[in-house]
Amino acid sequence: MNEVFKDIDLSDLVKFENLSNRVYNICSSASLGYLSEIMDFYLEYRTFLKLRNCGKKTNNELIKVCRKYEEGGVVE
Repeated sequence: MNEVFKDIDLSDLVKFENLSNRVYNICSSASLGYLSEIMDFYLEYRTFLKLRNCGKKTNNELIKVCRKYEEGGVVE
């Protein structure tokens, strides 16, 4: 992951990427407050379905963002 993006906090990430409130709430509840923490979780588990109340739609939303930043933050 590009070092420039790793310290983006969750609220800024939700704004920048136009993510749902559900993404914010699920990540907050799981103490994933920064992009780097979200990426670490993704790289370890390759899914977010392990998080409480995370369904397929939210999982897909988070995976899409992780893949984007894994590739340097460039829009696909």
